[in-house]
Amino acid sequence: MKELNIELIHANSVQAKGRIERLFRFFQDRLIKEMRLGGIKDYDSANKFLRKEFLPWYNKNYTREVESIYKEVSKGLDLNLIFSFKHFSQLLPINGVRSFDRWLVKVCEGLDGLIRIFYEGCMVKFVRLTREEYKLHKEEILSMRKNLLDKDKNKRKYSPSPNHPWRREWKLKTEN
Repeated sequence: MKELNIELIHANSVQAKGRIERLFRFFQDRLIKEMRLGGIKDYDSANKFLRKEFLPWYNKNYTREVESIYKEVSKGLDLNLIFSFKHFSQLLPINGVRSFDRWLVKVCEGLDGLIRIFYEGCMVKFVRLTREEYKLHKEEILSMRKNLLDKDKNKRKYSPSPNHPWRREWKLKTEN
């Protein structure tokens, strides 16, 4: 709804619930009496009466014209992308890329089955793996990730040499 710029208003208020309850009571009371007066006893006659007589009468006497708030869909809006299943995923390191740490992507699967992946609004190319290919590569991916994590653990932090300028003691010479 947000992507279509539509504000959703829930009818959770007592007033909204009261209106619909009054409407249902009206239909249960008035419609049944009108059908009884008309001698209607089967579904086909009841549906015909409802469509041809009762609803036109009700609409003429009890409804009001309202201004339409319909808006055109914005140009360039991809409805297949909006009406798709969206999943957020974090990518694992692969193919020489050191890390995708904290990179969130949006995976959109349209109702037509088309899958698109977006990173910061840009579409990312990808290759879909079959389940068998994934199983073959899963161990490789996990071992690559483990190796990267091990390298980070074993990596020595930089320590400046003893004669590095940052280690020298600077003394202010004061002239007497």
